[in-house]
Amino acid sequence: MRFKILFTTIVLLSVFTNFYNLEKRHGFGWDQERDAEIVYNQIIKNHKLTLIGPRVVNINGFFLSPLHYYLAIPFYLLTHGDPLAGPLMAGTLGVLTTICFLLITHKLTGSKQTALIAGLFSALSPTLTFWNVMYLPPLILLLYYCCQKIIRSEPRYIFPAFLLVTLAFHFHFLAVFLLLCLIVALVISHHHQSLPLRPVILGLVVLVLSFFPLYLFDLRHNFLNLKLAYNFFTNNSAYPHYSIWNPFLVFLRGFNLQLLPIIFGSRYLMSFLVLGAFVFFLKGQPPSNRLFHLIWLFLPLLILSIYQGPVSEYYYLCSITLGTLCLSQFIVHLPRLLIPPVILLLIISQLLIVFKSEDLTGLFYKKALAHYLVNQAPDPFYNLNYSVLPGQEVGFNYLLGYYGKTPQNIPEGHLYTITIPADNENLILIKTFGDIGLARR
Repeated sequence: MRFKILFTTIVLLSVFTNFYNLEKRHGFGWDQERDAEIVYNQIIKNHKLTLIGPRVVNINGFFLSPLHYYLAIPFYLLTHGDPLAGPLMAGTLGVLTTICFLLITHKLTGSKQTALIAGLFSALSPTLTFWNVMYLPPLILLLYYCCQKIIRSEPRYIFPAFLLVTLAFHFHFLAVFLLLCLIVALVISHHHQSLPLRPVILGLVVLVLSFFPLYLFDLRHNFLNLKLAYNFFTNNSAYPHYSIWNPFLVFLRGFNLQLLPIIFGSRYLMSFLVLGAFVFFLKGQPPSNRLFHLIWLFLPLLILSIYQGPVSEYYYLCSITLGTLCLSQFIVHLPRLLIPPVILLLIISQLLIVFKSEDLTGLFYKKALAHYLVNQAPDPFYNLNYSVLPGQEVGFNYLLGYYGKTPQNIPEGHLYTITIPADNENLILIKTFGDIGLARR
């Protein structure tokens, strides 16, 4: 009964951290505007399905599967095109991720305490970006569970593992790390007991066939996406200032789950805590499983050290997920008197971040500005330009269309200027929205 009460409490905490002040904590940038435009305007309103999904990294990357767009359709139908659909979906997925951590960690370790702490880490790390990467944490955790079962010679988990890898490939190319780790698990298991080939072959067939929309797109467009993918992975000349240390530093920063920076102010504190916990975790593993965990943790770092392109923290989600499990198990083995203060510190530090967090150029303020501009009385016609850094103008086109009046750009219209930040000395502002200013020329 106590476990069920604490389980429910952590889920409710996850609901709070993921949905509190939702609109003010989410941005509405390039990824989010693109998704809203395709999901609502193209698919829902114009009934035009798409064969391609989001682009990797930027407009020069290759296309992923369109699955992300189709999964977002119910939320955009629910909100009638309001871009709040994205944060609602991200928050829902954040809560489901917490539930996944609670259940899977309990199954993996058999420890209710470890499961509760892992769930607490997840609940205190809300999903605050609506984009295609947000699906990966629960998929990674489920795959890790399947790999552990495969290593323990339970072949019925092979096909589900391939399904999880397939889903991950639809959301981001870092799923290649998951596929390699699954192969390692299969090799280790085969060393102990012969593996049945049927689920492996069936899993590979499903993986290959699931990308039929992308194959069809390439056939229609002279293999454009295949060429883009080849150029993406082979042409690194666009990054002349690449540092060999960058993947390692990003690897360390990736472990900072934003749980302790307010108290200690250290960018890499969580990294060293997790790596120390990982050493402790390895001691309790049999030799073959130690090899698997070393590969799972460091394989992304090894591969990304060879790839001389831009690297973000989320590229190490495989490592971060395992790090969360290791740190949770380490905390459980602390002296009993230390555990409550540590948990209390985690909760207070992150809740302080939750209460203070606000994106002054995010969705809430962009919506407020667009609503004001569309409904202002003096100018039935208006023109619009921007005084912002490159990329900061995104989001407004969709929002102005959502509220019913895009800029006419005709001589009869007055010129309005959107400026970020709001304190632009060269403009006389008529209104400010967070850190976004609006001037009427």
